[in-house]
Amino acid sequence: MVDRVIVFNRFGRALDELDGVVQRQWKLERTIDVGKGQLSMALNSDKCSPRLLQENNIVYVESDQDGIPPWAGVIWPRFHSDGSTVNITLRSCEWLFGQRFTDGKQKPEAGNPSTVALAFLTLIHRASYIHPMPATILDPVFDMEDAPGSWEWNAANCFEAMNDLATQSLNYWWLQPIRNLSTGVLEFEPHMQTKAGRIYQKRIEMNDNFLGVAITREGDPANCITGYGRFADWSEPTMWTEIDPVAAFKYGLIEDTVTYLDIDTEAGLKQPVHSELRHRAWPHLSVTGKIIGAPFPLAGMRIFPKVTPGYEFMTGGRVVVPMTITACAYDPITESMSINAAEFPE
Repeated sequence: MVDRVIVFNRFGRALDELDGVVQRQWKLERTIDVGKGQLSMALNSDKCSPRLLQENNIVYVESDQDGIPPWAGVIWPRFHSDGSTVNITLRSCEWLFGQRFTDGKQKPEAGNPSTVALAFLTLIHRASYIHPMPATILDPVFDMEDAPGSWEWNAANCFEAMNDLATQSLNYWWLQPIRNLSTGVLEFEPHMQTKAGRIYQKRIEMNDNFLGVAITREGDPANCITGYGRFADWSEPTMWTEIDPVAAFKYGLIEDTVTYLDIDTEAGLKQPVHSELRHRAWPHLSVTGKIIGAPFPLAGMRIFPKVTPGYEFMTGGRVVVPMTITACAYDPITESMSINAAEFPE
């Protein structure tokens, strides 16, 4: 299988194609920061030139492998060579958000996460904070469960702000690169998607092309969360407490506190405390392994493992439960993909 590698300038205009190999990683969970990649090409190639490998140029990769979507990474000034090959560091296109900040106080009207995300993306675009990206930023693709909430950003890093929005609403976001065949311009389509999962115990079976599976039961459990905001005196603390009564009855009361120094009102604490509780009240499964051939599951950002209900559900039978891919990296040399997948509270 062969990757097609095209270099674009920072305005999204195609410069040339390269004969190179790009190992790449996708941005999913915020713990990954942004997806990273590496372009490797022959040092004596006539295309190994400053014009093509200039910082802030964008390397775009198309694969003919089933399930591997296009990937784009920004060239950043870090590379090394072994004398015959040059290896150039790439950062997935979401990294550009981290180089932009909002104005002073930005507070979209309270609403569902998709509405707030659209308002925030519109704000970034109109303020020209993503000038290097000729993006179709006003036409997002959202596949998510909406729950009302409110958010506020004060001179915030745009990458961190989008992560906060996605994390608090149990979603994740990414930018999908699209090569516009009619204009030749590289565009970016924003996506936000609900994390998938179930909260009951189970056994899991994967397809034959998924090897080296490691299954762990994860979580830092707490079914009663108290959030503390910023305040001047402990006689009048800014705080909010929420409990999951079902989880507390099953496992016993498990309390924890979380501090949010950027919030100074009780109303502002409700959304992050609720998100923290949803994430920690119930333990969840995590699966790690390597996919050694098509079909790859990345196109839908989901895997659908076959599972049998565990001892809590003695109904028998086999069901299919979706899990969200939280980390993945593709190696075009071995044509394999390493992934982590996890279930999330519903």
